[in-house]
Amino acid sequence: MRIEQNRAYDIKIAYIGGGSRGWAWGLMSDLASCKDISGTVDLYDIDKDAALANEIIGNKYNHLDNAKSIWTYKARNTIEEALEGADFVIISILPGTFDEMESDVHAP
Repeated sequence: MRIEQNRAYDIKIAYIGGGSRGWAWGLMSDLASCKDISGTVDLYDIDKDAALANEIIGNKYNHLDNAKSIWTYKARNTIEEALEGADFVIISILPGTFDEMESDVHAP
């Protein structure tokens, strides 16, 4: 990551669980709306096809008329590959059932 004139470039985000639908799409939208940061999001998921689908969707955000920044999305084969050199790590996994996750979502 490099910083110039109050703008951060070449940020690398490792997104573990990067095949997520709602959470990942929300992040993609949020990143596209930020004018002062840009970089790469490496997507890793045990469901590789879901990560590949999000790679396509994420890269389409760059072509929206209201996109204020450019982010490159890449589906990775291994978690190690996604984590290598990451400035930030986002973990979006479901380690159990939705019922077990209820307190994680509703308690905060």
